[in-house]
Amino acid sequence: MSVTISGQTGIFTTIQDAIDAASPGQTILVGDGTYGPITITKSLTLRPVNDGGAEIVGAGVNQGAAI
Repeated sequence: MSVTISGQTGIFTTIQDAIDAASPGQTILVGDGTYGPITITKSLTLRPVNDGGAEIVGAGVNQGAAI
């Protein structure tokens, strides 16, 4: 599983690490896999590297989302 932030060097091993490191408005590119639960407290775009290859799961208002 790999997660990168557009316009930023480095690969994160967890989606939460990438979310925490990203600035508002950035896009996080998510490799194939299942991720979660996660907490997002700023405006971000999560985009899959491969269409439909990533899934976010967890509790909350949106209990799972395919990206």
